[in-house]
Amino acid sequence: MATGYLGDQVEEHVLCRGDASYIFSKESRALGTAGAIKFAEPFLHSDPFIILNGDSFINYPLGTLLNYHRDDSSDVTVLLSSAIKELEYGKVQMGHNRRVTSFVEKFEQSPTRLTNAGVYCFNYKILNEIPRNKRVSLELDCLPTWVSRFLVTGIETQEMVYDIGTVDRYRIAQSAELISESGQ
Repeated sequence: MATGYLGDQVEEHVLCRGDASYIFSKESRALGTAGAIKFAEPFLHSDPFIILNGDSFINYPLGTLLNYHRDDSSDVTVLLSSAIKELEYGKVQMGHNRRVTSFVEKFEQSPTRLTNAGVYCFNYKILNEIPRNKRVSLELDCLPTWVSRFLVTGIETQEMVYDIGTVDRYRIAQSAELISESGQ
């Protein structure tokens, strides 16, 4: 788990669960979403590997994402939801053979209905594209440029993406019965 601000609280909570072994990569200063991935590189030992944004939730089988990634021989695979209509989520355009052609960030108009769900499968070589110890946004700095340099594909689902980055939004996700009261 990559942690930063209030990371001690996250670590304390997760370690009390006792349902798995956890490794934490704690940034001393905010490095952005891609910077956090690069900072955690010493702990990544699989190729490919899956990244999940910690402030969102979607009910989707990660094994399916991994299978699509391997079947398509993708460098990056992005999970895309068609269930969100609001502008406060980044949108993604796909072309032939699920190839991602562009990313439109939050609050911009887009002709696409596909929302970036914050779930990714990366080939390990992609880590070479992220600068070390620099603040870098996966969504703003990396993905938009990678679509022209790598095979970036998308997997579409009709599952809803829930922003759980605030207490109120976390409660909305809980009321949808996707996240139990125990935090699992």
